[in-house]
Amino acid sequence: MYISKFSRFVLGISAGMLLMLLITGTGLLSTSKQSTSITAAPFENKHVDVSNKFSVYFPSGVLPLDATKQFPTIGYLPVCGNAKTTLACFVIPGNTFPNTNFGEASASVGIRTDKTDATNCEMREDSNGEFATNETTKIAGIEFKKFATSDAGAGHRSSGFVYRGFINNKCYELSTRVNTTAFENYEPGMIQKFTDQNEKDVRATLEKIISTFTL
Repeated sequence: MYISKFSRFVLGISAGMLLMLLITGTGLLSTSKQSTSITAAPFENKHVDVSNKFSVYFPSGVLPLDATKQFPTIGYLPVCGNAKTTLACFVIPGNTFPNTNFGEASASVGIRTDKTDATNCEMREDSNGEFATNETTKIAGIEFKKFATSDAGAGHRSSGFVYRGFINNKCYELSTRVNTTAFENYEPGMIQKFTDQNEKDVRATLEKIISTFTL
């Protein structure tokens, strides 16, 4: 049965543990080390948030969105991380991989105003489907606590990573997310599969965008 990428069907159940097994094998920075470092990669476009004093570079073909625009969803799964706290979102659109089960992917930057100290900022959020990776990651020389995330339902799947760090009395939250639909739900020959290599390449781009975050 055909399932639209942009279906807004809201029924769904968590499949976090299953997707967790998938993303730990494909995440760009999933290693056995306790600390990692993301090295900044140069891109041709720059987003500057003057009010919140941060900037991010992103490549052509990626759509920059900010808090003045409505952050999109696929079904009930958000594309741009936490919609209530996201300030900037950089979206790889679905037509990047046409006629496949790829939905969208994004790298996001936000500030968690509900987290007012370092301990709370770096705490895992079970309600958001977060899984501790036991890693800290340095971005722009700043240490962030790293978590893996996953969600699924109604033929839609979402997975990625969240990085939170308490800087200048603010809890910054950076995140990556890849959304797909279930390939097995389509009739044979209807679409092509969004491959493991495709996903690896997309995740690498998202991590490179995150790497350019600067205060």
